[in-house]
Parts: sequence; C-alpha cells; structure tokens
Amino acid sequence: MMTNSNTFWVDFFENNEESDDIADELRSVGIKSNFLRPDWNISLTPWVFPDHIIKEKKQSLNELFALIQRLPQVLFNNDLLKFAQAIGYSEQSILELINRFSQSKGLLSCRWDILCGASGWKVLEVNVGGANGGFAYDSVQQIYDRILSQQDDCTIKEIWQSPYEHIASYIRDKLSKLNNAKVLVVDDDEQFRQQPQLAQCAANVLSARLNLDVTVTSELEQISSEHDGNIIVFEVFTLRDIAHSGVESYQAYLDGLANAKICPVINLLGDLYMSKAILPILNQAVRDDALSTADKAIVDDFIVDCYLVNLNSG
Repeated sequence: MMTNSNTFWVDFFENNEESDDIADELRSVGIKSNFLRPDWNISLTPWVFPDHIIKEKKQSLNELFALIQRLPQVLFNNDLLKFAQAIGYSEQSILELINRFSQSKGLLSCRWDILCGASGWKVLEVNVGGANGGFAYDSVQQIYDRILSQQDDCTIKEIWQSPYEHIASYIRDKLSKLNNAKVLVVDDDEQFRQQPQLAQCAANVLSARLNLDVTVTSELEQISSEHDGNIIVFEVFTLRDIAHSGVESYQAYLDGLANAKICPVINLLGDLYMSKAILPILNQAVRDDALSTADKAIVDDFIVDCYLVNLNSG
C-alpha cells in the first residue's frame, strides 16, 4: 500500500507495464494542445506537495504578484509609461496602447514557472492573462486521476484545482449580469491562422466549465454586428499583437469596449507584468533599499540574484 504520492508515481512509471501507454497518452494531449512537440522529452512523474506547503507558497506568490503590479507606484512615481520603458517597451505604438489601456478592467490571472531546488522555490517567470497557457491542464490531470482510481487499496488523496476555474467563475458572474451575452475566445488573426490549437483548446476548456458553446474567432466584427446582446471576450491576444497587427485590425474590439457591448475577461496590461526584466528590477530595488522590509523578504525568498543587461551600452 502506497501512502506517499511522489514515491507512488516514481514506482508506477518505472515498473507498471501500462506506463508506456500512459506516456503516449500524456504526450498526445500535449501535442494536440500545442504546448509540446513530438520530439520533446517529458517528465512523467508529477511532484506532489503537501497542502500546507501549497497554502504557504500561494500566499507568498500572491504577495509577490501584488508587488509586481505596484511597481509603477513604488519605483516609477506612478508613471506607467516609465515602468513600461524600464522593462523594455520602447516602440511608440505600444506605449500609446499602454496609455490607452491604463484604466482597463479584467482579470490579471497568472501562472508561475518555478524551479524547486535545495534553496527553495525560485521564480523563472510569470505568465499573465490570456497568455498564461496550461489549457490542457484539466486533460492531463484527469489521466493521473484515472490511474489513482484504478489502484487497489490506494490511500493517496491528491487535491487539485484547475487554473481556469477562476476564469470560468468570472465569466459566470458576467453572464448573470449582462444582456443575452455570448462568450467568444478571440485570437490575433495572424497567430490564429498559424496556430489555431491554442485558441481552440481555450474554448474547449471554458465550454466544459461553463456548460455552453464557446466560439473561437479572430474576426470579431461580423459576430459583433450580428449578435443582439453583449459579447464576453476571452482575449488570447496581447497588447503586442495589437501593436504588431495595427489598431485598425482590432477596431471591432476597441469599438465594442468603448460602447460597452464587449465585456473583456483579460486585462491587457498583463502583458507588462510578465516581462522577465521585472525580476532584475526587483533585485536592484532590494540592493537600493527601495522596498519595504516585507517586500524585500518576498523578493529574497523567490528571486535569484540577477541583473538587467543593456546590450547596446558597450
């Protein structure tokens, strides 16, 4: 009888005759969801942490993300554009968009990429908004749940929550308040033509959790003009996509925001908060004694010593 999750999974994938089939199934989910290439190696054994560790780290990471969102106020005198330039946004077109969306509404959901080692949990990056990935999380987790359910006398209890339950809950609340609302997953037209799997996978996840049809599109204008009611848009695109494709390509979305026909799910300023340049900026703020004692502790705990290098300075 196995009582330790981590021991169970290592033994299962080393010794069980079905492990190769399970590996193929997990790989297939990743390939279909477009976050895995057929030639990539994958780690099959999940690392399961005790509940009290998850709760502790969740609270600390929430505080770290709150600090990241406060950086324009803390380090840049409440100037969002100076913050944007400091983390590498220099093109006038995107700076104008940042200014345009400075008061935007919507979720700033995030997913952390973390390296767990001898020195603790260290942040590699944070993915924010519609770019936070992980749309195949539910499908992957269901495979592991099925394996556990098939084990005789197994006492292991693993608890998980889909990262998209929070997004689905936000959309449910909007659906209850809006007029004849339709839910769309909207991607950048160029990105959608090249890789439609990401948007389709997002739509599948939301459709299953909301128990309704979720449409995928990169051409919002026709749907918006034909639908008599509000439109809830889950944005897979980013501010950079708008800047790259041109504002005119997103005019239907922008007009819909202006006349309140469109209800955004994602706050597009999330594009700023996932810049990797934020990590060395936080490190420098600790060295400059520019943060509170509590904020310094969070940075020291989760961010390795790193520096922002200007390749044009030499």
